[in-house]
Amino acid sequence: MPADTSIEKAWTHLAKLARKIAATQNDMSGLSKPERRFQALLQSLPDEYTVIRDAIDAQDKSDVERGLQKLQEKEAQLKTTEAAL
Repeated sequence: MPADTSIEKAWTHLAKLARKIAATQNDMSGLSKPERRFQALLQSLPDEYTVIRDAIDAQDKSDVERGLQKLQEKEAQLKTTEAAL
């Protein structure tokens, strides 16, 4: 994931890709499930998200909305830190 891509944009992009893949390849239809897409999002995050990624991995993986909320909070924190520098 490029550093300038927001969590929300990345999530939307993954959802679109998953729909396209599922429409063309039956064996990849599992990507239409939010849990699978969320894991793909976690794996694509830059190093600055290592701690939050580890924390999310340690929690219940079925709560995608909570995980996205945590990632967006971290994203906002990183933006605030970058702006202060």
